[in-house]
Amino acid sequence: MTAAPVAPTSERVRTFLDRLERLSVDELSVLALAPSDPSEADRLRERAEVAAEDAGRLGELDEAVDRARDLIVQAFSFRGLEPTWFGLNWGRSLSRAEDRALLLAAVQDAAMAIVVGDLLPDEAAALAEPYELAASMRGAAPTSNPASSTHRNAVRLAWVLGAFGWIALGAQLLFDLVAEIVAEQVDPFFR
Repeated sequence: MTAAPVAPTSERVRTFLDRLERLSVDELSVLALAPSDPSEADRLRERAEVAAEDAGRLGELDEAVDRARDLIVQAFSFRGLEPTWFGLNWGRSLSRAEDRALLLAAVQDAAMAIVVGDLLPDEAAALAEPYELAASMRGAAPTSNPASSTHRNAVRLAWVLGAFGWIALGAQLLFDLVAEIVAEQVDPFFR
């Protein structure tokens, strides 16, 4: 029996990033991750870096971690302040800063795991475990928090419809004013 061919690392990284991008930070934040043992986490990261360097994948490892981090930071930034029907929702909290930091670390560790998964399967599984746990909560976020782009589009539509309503009202008032002026000017001729 032969082993299944391993997908090229860049393809696996692209698949991982696509999956990460489809998850919302609301879903990823449903579960507060437990802090890991810092010395164990550092040992796993160091082993992953050494294995990536030995395999000539250190650049790919760094790029995967950077891109994963950027996706999460951008998602938190977009979800931090959102327009509502009456302005910005300043009181919205995405979770405690410590929980966001643990999630960010879990995402970065999972990106490392993707790059070295075929080199260090046990260490990669341990690195990816917190992220996989958080990612398994897909669909558990409250439905009252729509996806950022959906919510923004709804607010934009409300502004466009509101502006159209004001324009229509202004046009009606202008029409009524012109009609009244014309009626006053024409009325003396018919008396």
